[in-house]
Amino acid sequence: PCSDLYKKDIKPIFDELEKRRGGLWKEIKDKSQRFYLPLLEAFIDELKGLHRSNPEEVSSSLLRYLLGKHDFYKVVKENGEVSIQSFNFLGDLGWGKRTKLKGEILKAAMRGNSNTTAEVIFDNGWHLSFRIHNASRNIEPSLKFDIQIVGYPPSVKNHEIKL
Repeated sequence: PCSDLYKKDIKPIFDELEKRRGGLWKEIKDKSQRFYLPLLEAFIDELKGLHRSNPEEVSSSLLRYLLGKHDFYKVVKENGEVSIQSFNFLGDLGWGKRTKLKGEILKAAMRGNSNTTAEVIFDNGWHLSFRIHNASRNIEPSLKFDIQIVGYPPSVKNHEIKL
């Protein structure tokens, strides 16, 4: 569960979104500063606090939540190449080394000059970006994360095929 401090920090933001419900996001000129940035900062603080209390458990639980509980292959076709990656957490796949999820968070912070994206970097090679956004043109007290894997541990086997 989240901490009471986190709930306290984000409540006024979602209360204001509730009051503005039905309006359009494009009418809010400073939405990044007013809504996205404070929510991301609260998220980062919460993640750091959880990590301080139980580093290995928090990192592996977060990665397991985001990546799923089963081993899998990821196949991507892009720019005339096909890339196959092996995510072999449990050792169930026939190709690729076992990929560890346990580790520690080295950095959780805002990305460069962004007001919409936080990054989390782990000591075992994982590097994630969390971009916050509204999923609707109408204002509602609901925001989403677009989470991307920026970096992988060396144990994630990758094979590229040129077409």
